[in-house]
Formats: sequence, C-alpha cells, structure tokens
Amino acid sequence: MALAQSGPFGVGAPEAAPIPTDGLFSDFFRWVAAVQSTFYQQLTGAVRDMKQNGSAFWTLISLSFLYGVFHAAGPGHGKVVMSSYVLANRETAKRGAVLCLLSSLLQALVAIGVISVLAILFNATSLVITDASRFLEVGSYVLVTVLGAYLVFKAIRGFLNVQPASSTHRQGHDHHHNHSHDHHHHDENCGCGHAHAPSPELADRAKGSVKAAVAAIFSVGLRPCTGALIVLVFALAQGLFWAGVLSALAMGLGTAITVTTLMFLAVGTRRATLVFTGSNTRGAAYVLNGIQLLGALAVLLLGGILLTAALL
Repeated sequence: MALAQSGPFGVGAPEAAPIPTDGLFSDFFRWVAAVQSTFYQQLTGAVRDMKQNGSAFWTLISLSFLYGVFHAAGPGHGKVVMSSYVLANRETAKRGAVLCLLSSLLQALVAIGVISVLAILFNATSLVITDASRFLEVGSYVLVTVLGAYLVFKAIRGFLNVQPASSTHRQGHDHHHNHSHDHHHHDENCGCGHAHAPSPELADRAKGSVKAAVAAIFSVGLRPCTGALIVLVFALAQGLFWAGVLSALAMGLGTAITVTTLMFLAVGTRRATLVFTGSNTRGAAYVLNGIQLLGALAVLLLGGILLTAALL
C-alpha cells in the first residue's frame, strides 16, 4: 500500500485523491492499490531481468499494459474528467474514445519528457523530479478547474436557449414545379430554411468545442503517470532507457482502454435517457441539458477538490 501511494526510488507524486477507507467501493480501491504495489515490484524485476534475458522484454510490456488498466481503475481524475467532459460537451462515443487515447498517451509522453530532460540532460535528483511532477500535477488540476467552469457556463447557456421542438418542420420542398421554367437554385438567400454553409454561430461553437477538447486532453495528460516515472528511472539506472520508454507507452494504452470503457458507459447512459424521454420534446431538451450540467459540475468540483488538496 505504501508503494502504491508513493512509489519506490522516491520518484513520482501520488494522486491527490486518497484511497477511500470506507464506502461502497473502498474494498475494491484497496485491492487495486495492492495490485499496483505488486506491479511496481514485477515491473522493476522485469527490467532487471532484461539484462540477462531478452525475452523478458515481452514480460515487461505485458505487465506495463496491465498496470495501465489497473491504474486507471483506481482513484484518479482522468476517467472522471473524460467521462464527465463527454457528457457535458455532448461528444460522440467515437470522439470520446479518441480523446481518451490522446490524453492517456500524453501522460506517458510527459513522463518520458520529464525523465529525459531532468534525469538525462540535467542529472537531476529524485527530489527535483518529484517536484517537477508535482508542478505539472498542479497545472493539470488548474486546467480541470478552468475546463469545468467553462462547461458549467456552457451548460447554463444551453438551459436558457432551450426551444420547443417542432414536429411539423418540413424537411422537403414543394416540388410541384412547372418544368417550363428554370429550377430553383439553393443559396444562402433562397429562404428554404436550410444552412448551405456553416453559420458564424456554428463556426464559433466548433472552435469552442476544439478548444475544450484540447483542454480536456491536457488537463488529464499533463500529470505524468507515477508508474511510468518509476519504470523510466529504474530502466535508466539499468542502462535500458528505451525499454522504459516502450513500457510507459504500453501503460498509456492500458490506461486508455479502461478510461474509454468508462466513457462508453457514460455515453450509453445518456443515450438510454434520451430514448426513455423521447428525443423530440422540450422535456428531452431539458434532460439533455441537465445531464450536460451535471457533467460540467462534476468536472468543476473535481478540479477544485484536487487543486485544493494538491496545494494544501
């Protein structure tokens, strides 16, 4: 449990969110922490074995991947931020999966960058590396908080802009043409009610969505994975830094799978709710905006709690 919280070699900052000691999932989280502790020992042992047995490389990669899966299942902000962001921003499951993958890989790349710059270029001590990871951690939590505030503002604006759905909207046009004259040409002034080019409002919304997606990726990925830092430092000490790099990337893939799975559950819940309420009613619009607001509040509260815990 101690290893799971701080890691060997004095490197890496644990999540600000503590392991719960009671509650419905407390036993599960304690079990995950114990598994992580075992993984730390097995991962470093696999790196050590590589010096005598090259086949231990595949053991290292397999363990790294599984560590990523279990690590993401424990207490942490990545899965909560991504699932809540997808709900709050009405992202599709496909886009949400891409965001989960990018944020998880960014975590691995940040860990690789921290060790490459501080340990290799500047020969920094473990204390300096830990301080650097804590600085990135605080930056990550600041981004989570800012993202949450933006999503809450967006959700409230959505509530104010709810319009009654019209079931009588005609998608088609009157095609009783007299073929003795030219057919009507559609353009932005044709008056048919359809947008033939993105409106400025839609363009601004798309830009905002991209910015929010980038913020979500960095809010999760900016904090380096503790397990990746540990393996990278140990691999560097064994003269096998390249193995540590591949191990960190395998962890990122494992993390992405767990986070994406939880994100799919969130999207499925949203879709089921819309099916239950009906997708063409004002009530459904309020329900959808309510889900969006709850997701936004979850991101904002999580960011505030983690930021406060990291600074105190």
